[in-house]
Amino acid sequence: MEFYLINLYFPYLLAFFLAAVTVYFTVPAIIRVAKLKHLYDEPNEERKASKIVVPTLGGVAIFLGFVLAVVLSSFRLEFNELRYIVAALVILLFVGLKDDILYISPKSKLVGQLFVAFILVFFADVRFTNLHGILGIHDIHYWISVPLSMFAIVVLTNSMNLIDGIDGLCSGIGISISMIYALFFYLNEEVDFALLALALAGALVAFFIFNVFGKKNKIFMGDTGSLMVGFLVSIMTVKFNEIPLPDHRLFQILEPPALSVAIMIVPVMDTLRVFTLRILDGRSPFSADRWHTHHQLLDLGLTHFRASLAYISYHFVFVAVALVLQHYITDYKLLIALVALAFAFISITSLLLKRKKEKLEKENELKDNAFNRFFIKLADRH
Repeated sequence: MEFYLINLYFPYLLAFFLAAVTVYFTVPAIIRVAKLKHLYDEPNEERKASKIVVPTLGGVAIFLGFVLAVVLSSFRLEFNELRYIVAALVILLFVGLKDDILYISPKSKLVGQLFVAFILVFFADVRFTNLHGILGIHDIHYWISVPLSMFAIVVLTNSMNLIDGIDGLCSGIGISISMIYALFFYLNEEVDFALLALALAGALVAFFIFNVFGKKNKIFMGDTGSLMVGFLVSIMTVKFNEIPLPDHRLFQILEPPALSVAIMIVPVMDTLRVFTLRILDGRSPFSADRWHTHHQLLDLGLTHFRASLAYISYHFVFVAVALVLQHYITDYKLLIALVALAFAFISITSLLLKRKKEKLEKENELKDNAFNRFFIKLADRH
């Protein structure tokens, strides 16, 4: 019996721990090289929340840990999609490295994302084929499925890429999403994608330690890492919507699209909100500013760790709400409820920050008035 259990769980344990161990021992070496070659993330008042110089090549360690773990743990499986996933990750690795070390324009980065989405959809055939009754639509035509899937992959990839603004946020959300998907893939005996999710989770757990708690060995994942995390999360999201989900007592899924929206809605809504504000302001949606929700949480006085923890906590709330409400309301109503809840989260954060700024302005005004009154009285005496 013990041997059976070990044999049953060994691939999952191998995927998680091999990824974690690889990243844990690779990061210090990458940091040494980055310091030697001066490959740093320069602090930027408009976008970067960090005030110190930190290496940005953590994505290289995540890539090595993930690929090594998922390839070795799936050696007994017919994981046909894996070759195309790894090929796409190699392309994203070079796109991200160029942006982290030199610079790459947003348009060029978008072209790279469209290319890897093309590989995933056309070669790996990872795409949406069923909308599960949303707006009365079930099966969708191939030539509708292709652009819809590519669009979703690019949006989800960018959403994770753009929330990588404070310590532990992208990696923390990535761990949460990966573990949730791993659970559902495991319950449905989708071993290959469960291993993929666990390999990503293991790599991100080890990276999280250096990113959040590292002092001498602090590192950022950079675009190299956040693009790969977003891409892998998009793969899991598409696959999650395509598999026949388990009729499990605790984790019964009646509305797959609604649950996947709940899993991804916080970073997606934040990205859509910021893009909209920038466009209305007459600027490029990819321009630099501090309008993201995680920047607002920092401006409210939270530390990087507490801001990331608040963000991740809201993520779990959305998933829990979707799991509960799916038994009581229909799919499109659940989607509306999730969007409303996400909008409320973003609005409350913005409102709290606005009140804080107004309070500071009043305090400064009172200080200025008191200062002026003091000098007026002083002048009257003389």
